Amino acid sequence: SIINVTAKQKSSLPAVITPVTYCQNQLATNLTAQGSNLIWYNANGQNVGLNVPLPVTSNVGTQTFSVSQDQNGCRSDLATITVMIPAPPATPTLTTVSTVCQFAQVSNLVLTNAVIGQAIRWYDTVQGGTASSQAPTPRTDKDGTEVYYVSQILNGCESGRARLEQTVIKAPVLPSVSANVVLYCMNDIPRSLTAIGTGL
Repeated sequence: SIINVTAKQKSSLPAVITPVTYCQNQLATNLTAQGSNLIWYNANGQNVGLNVPLPVTSNVGTQTFSVSQDQNGCRSDLATITVMIPAPPATPTLTTVSTVCQFAQVSNLVLTNAVIGQAIRWYDTVQGGTASSQAPTPRTDKDGTEVYYVSQILNGCESGRARLEQTVIKAPVLPSVSANVVLYCMNDIPRSLTAIGTGL
């Protein structure tokens, strides 16, 4: 009798996009691959069959997933997908959080540990809100505390927001004087001017 043996060519690797990068705690989507009858392997190397893995982004680090395809009953080798979760940039800080007098002339807020080249984002709320790349100039026209929030972005990932405060001290009232105009006759002996107040 004759036994015919047919050797089939191994399937090619499924097409994948790698690496895939997420910011820490960013909402991830299921991995993707182009191929037929895909078989997936999770980050622990376990065969999860048709269940497409969903990366977990809570921890900084690198995860490696694998996928193969089955064409004409022949399974391919594994194609790997690397998922990278870089550490977020450091939260920026102010050079000083100052106290200023009402109506004083002040300049824009300045940061210290912001890395050159990183994008700075200013907010007026601790969460949400509209970001601005322009550092604000604190108001001094009224007393009280102004609150600002600032973050920085590196490799597309945003840091936490730092809370920045600047306190404006109310300007004191005018000193009290007995008269706004003091008259003397020529050659009179002048007296010292007087006023009631603090730190005249």
